[in-house]
Amino acid sequence: MIQMLLTGHLWLILLPLLAALASVPLARSRTLLPWGQGLLLLGWNALVLWLWQGGVPDTPATITLGASLVWTLQTDGPALIMALLTTWVGTATLVHTGLHRRAAAMSAKEATPAAFWPMAWLLLATLNVIWLGADLLTLYIGVEALGLVAVAMIALNNKTEAVQAALRYLFATLLGSLAYLVGAGLLFGHYGTLALATLAAEVTANGPTAAGFGLMLAGLALKAAVFPLHGWLPAAHASALLPVSVLHAALVIKASVFVMLRHWLAFAPVFADTLLPLLVGGLGATAILWGSIMALQQTRLKMLIAWSTVAQTGYLLIGFPLLLTDDAALQQLVLQGILYQMVAHGLAKAALFMAAGQLVTATGSDRIDQLTGTGRHLPLTLLTIGLAGVSLMGMPPSAGFVAKWLLASGAIGSGQVIWLVVLLAGGLLSATYILRLLRQAFREGPEQDVFHHPSRVEKITAFMLALMTLLLGLMAIPLLSLIDLPTAVQAGGIAP
Repeated sequence: MIQMLLTGHLWLILLPLLAALASVPLARSRTLLPWGQGLLLLGWNALVLWLWQGGVPDTPATITLGASLVWTLQTDGPALIMALLTTWVGTATLVHTGLHRRAAAMSAKEATPAAFWPMAWLLLATLNVIWLGADLLTLYIGVEALGLVAVAMIALNNKTEAVQAALRYLFATLLGSLAYLVGAGLLFGHYGTLALATLAAEVTANGPTAAGFGLMLAGLALKAAVFPLHGWLPAAHASALLPVSVLHAALVIKASVFVMLRHWLAFAPVFADTLLPLLVGGLGATAILWGSIMALQQTRLKMLIAWSTVAQTGYLLIGFPLLLTDDAALQQLVLQGILYQMVAHGLAKAALFMAAGQLVTATGSDRIDQLTGTGRHLPLTLLTIGLAGVSLMGMPPSAGFVAKWLLASGAIGSGQVIWLVVLLAGGLLSATYILRLLRQAFREGPEQDVFHHPSRVEKITAFMLALMTLLLGLMAIPLLSLIDLPTAVQAGGIAP
């Protein structure tokens, strides 16, 4: 434990937990809330930047719980990248929500519940547990706690549809956790260890491995709303409070896919000659096409963005079969592409939901056909949607383009050109529903009654997230350099 405190591993978890406790009294005071949250966010950002400047540690930090049970935290490159994404999105969301809460109070609308603040920090702490987890026990604790906190946050909106969506999500996350726990138990019973690095070195193709790995993948796929297990997601996003939708779409969904990636690189190589890679890639391709088609048919703004999340998750799964190649250089390209897609989508989706909230507040409606003329009132908000949309489409010079270029390079290099076709088709479909949204907003029509203009800082917060997708496309090297495949193999066991 002392080693963890000294190296900073544990503080990525402890600081948000302490912030959650401090937020309980702060949330009751409108005067102290912005100052208190500002200080907490400054401390958290300083910690993450310090860890980033310090580079990837050589050794993990561990706590021995028993003869065969070890709690392991590893700040490797992928974990550090996801911690950075969590910091950026979490900071922007809490800043935006503080202003949204004040604006809501001024306009006599329902303010964000005080319980949101400690729960948001608790969510961020559990996310860091998942990013740093290097054994099945730590990862199970992380995904279980994350699911329960995410369900509670969706239920913060006391409307009937929100409660119903939260209950559906609760059933899905508990079923997913049960499948994961049974799968981890099978692997522990057969190999006698829960450490991913040890399992990656010892795993063989046998019945217990196939059953355990299959159950864990299925449980995580349900939590991540992977097609066709996505049924709970659109309603959850559409009915949740705005900041909850932001955190859920940008970060929570990524957590389960990230754990899938950890497990895939440890276990999947021994099943490379089976139909498993084709099945996972096929599910990703179907998610891209089906999610995009459903997004095109939506009449509500948040539902369109929710279905876009289903589609964008498919890009991550397409990279999974591309990782099963003997070429280490191609493996590294694909791993970089998957992680950069997580960053690009997380920033773009957070910006989109924030911009959507501004449009809904301004027009008083969630319907897309009510956006006519909003381009005159909210040009910066529409620019935010445009920049975020560029990244979702995968157009240069955005971070989304870098991610999809890396995945496309892996598809061409490994001779799996079918995934390249899906990438191109998905980009065209993304462009279609984003441009449809912008076209409606800039269409001239009867003057809209604007109930409330978002504050300048609210608009700038969302815009900065969208702008980051552009900047990270132009300056991708610092983040991509963190992902070194040989180092990842030795440190966290996340690759074969």
